[in-house]
Amino acid sequence: MHKLVSVPFLIVGFLLSLNINMLACDCPVHPGRLNRDKTDSFDVIMRGKVMLSFPCSGKETQTRFSGLELFKGKGIPNILEVTHDCSSACKMPFEKDDEWLLFLHRDSITNTYSVSYCERNRKYIDNPKNDQYTMYNEMSYTEEVTWLRKNMLPVYFLEPEQAETVIKQDLTIIDQNRNIRFASNTQKIAIIVGSFGFMVLLIWLIRRFLK
Repeated sequence: MHKLVSVPFLIVGFLLSLNINMLACDCPVHPGRLNRDKTDSFDVIMRGKVMLSFPCSGKETQTRFSGLELFKGKGIPNILEVTHDCSSACKMPFEKDDEWLLFLHRDSITNTYSVSYCERNRKYIDNPKNDQYTMYNEMSYTEEVTWLRKNMLPVYFLEPEQAETVIKQDLTIIDQNRNIRFASNTQKIAIIVGSFGFMVLLIWLIRRFLK
């Protein structure tokens, strides 16, 4: 009798495992190592600590973050609410007091910020050996933060009142980390050679006509 009862339980367990796998978020592409092209695709890059998550109503909700360190963005308040999925297999696992490295998109019309599970957002894990995000981002949390500190120009959070003033008065803030492309080595050499040639020509003209 015991053997007969165990078979249905095995079948049910197998089906449940299939359902769990089917419900896993299937991201089409892994983020891979961080580089300038990837940082250019986001409006805000920051380290933040979860203050609270609002109840899930519908498909999306907001989570409030306290800003710890800002790497990219202009007019960003140090208390920021981020919109994200809360109902599908790709919902964000934000929990109070967790630290996250966030890569955000900004809606310029509504001035709201959003985050996606399949992009390179990651939670800080105390033990790097348990950090599953490293497999997808191909960098540890510390390596990503170090890269950002080295390659991004410093920017700073605003107090909420200051950020609100910027919006109301439509003030312009220059983003030091906007998409700027510097000259390649070949272009630098061409610029130097061209500048030298121009100086030689200028000296010749001065000597030729101002004797």
